[in-house]
Formats: sequence, C-alpha cells, structure tokens
Amino acid sequence: MCEPAIIIGTATAALGTLQSIAGYQAQQSQHQYESNVARQRQQLAERNAEINYRNQKAIYDQNEAALNRQNELDMASANRAYVASQNKLQGERDKTRAQQFDLYKDSLKAYGSVFARGRSGGVNQYLASDAERDYGRDLARLGTNLGYHKTAYDLEVEQIQLDAQSALNLNASKRMVAPIKEYVPEAYIGPKPSAAGMVLGIGQSILGGVTTGLSLAAPAATAGDTAKGAAKATKGIGKGLRDAAKSVKQYKLDI
Repeated sequence: MCEPAIIIGTATAALGTLQSIAGYQAQQSQHQYESNVARQRQQLAERNAEINYRNQKAIYDQNEAALNRQNELDMASANRAYVASQNKLQGERDKTRAQQFDLYKDSLKAYGSVFARGRSGGVNQYLASDAERDYGRDLARLGTNLGYHKTAYDLEVEQIQLDAQSALNLNASKRMVAPIKEYVPEAYIGPKPSAAGMVLGIGQSILGGVTTGLSLAAPAATAGDTAKGAAKATKGIGKGLRDAAKSVKQYKLDI
C-alpha cells in the first residue's frame, strides 16, 4: 500500500538531486567561461600595450637621434663662428704688429734725419723729442684700435655662446618624454563555485522526497502494517541516498 508513495518520494529525491548537480555543473561551466574570457582580455591588453610601447619607443628614438644631430650642427656652427672671431682678432693683432714695426722704422729715420742736420745740441734734442712724441702718439693709437677689436671680439664670443645656448635650449624643448609601457593589471578571476550549495540541495531533495513519500502513504490499520510501512519507507530512503551517491560519483564532482 505504501510502495507507490515511496516510489514517488524516491523519484522526487532523485530529480532534486539531478537538478542540484546540473546547477552546480552550470556554475562551473560559467566560471570556466568567465575565467577564459578574463585571461584572453588580459593577453590582448598586454599585446596592445607592447605594440603601443614599441611604436612610441621608435618615435622617441627618432626624436632623440634628430635632436642629437641638431645639437651637433648647432655646436659646430658656434665653433666655426668662434674660430672666425679668433682669426679676425688675430688678423688685427698681426696688422697692429706690422704697423708698430713700420712706426718704429719711421721713428729711427726721424732720429737719423734730426742728427744728420748737424744742428746744435738743444735744437737736436727738441726735434728728437718731437719725433718721440709722434711715435708714442701713433703707438697709443694702434693700442687703442687693438683694444676696440679685442672688446668687439669679446662681445662676439659672448653672443656666440648665448646663441649656442639658446639653440640647445630650443632643441631640449622639443625633446619627448621617454615612453613607459602601460601597466596591465592581472585578470580578475572570481572564486570557484562552492559544492556546499549542491550538497545542501541534494540533502533537501532527499528530505523532500521522504516527506513527500510519507505524506502520500495511507494510514496503517494495524501495528503490523505500521511496522511494514516503516521498513519499506526506510528501504526507500536508503535507495534514494544510494542513488544520490551514484549521481555524485558519476559526475565526478569535487565536493
């Protein structure tokens, strides 16, 4: 009399067990899918970061090479201007030295001319002093002119240095910031689904099946029928538990 009720209860427990197992497997599949997607996104982001870094590094290296070359050209230009100024100053010095020598020769001629006239000592001394004054005045004029050239040279050299520094500063303002590879965070992978919920669901399914079977069973008329019904119910419960265990073993679940 109780067998149909026990069969229904056992089927209810088995169905609930399979549903719990299927739900757990679905959670595992979803977790695996999300993990794969997260890893693929991370790998893609890392590749994009590497490609972007290499492109920026190539542009940076080209910029560095161009600026270094421009610095070399600017310094070479400044050096040529400096050498030209030195040569010009040296030319003025050589010219002054030649003029000084000419003045010295002229002064010797003047002395010789004075004393060749055969005049008295006082007159000769006056004329010689006059020649000396002319020689000293001409030497001072040469020295003053050379001083002007030296001052112009100093100003030219200072301007060359300022222009060179301005060129270097301009080149430095065009220098790019060294690229840095983009940081790609580690892919976030959530925790694996817990089997505790599946085990709880299986237990609830078995308990629900037993409850269903007992509720459908007809009331026992005698004490003997009651004992037989209890034995059959216990047997049905044991079968439901064994079926649940087989299901867990079949799906190889990591509980």
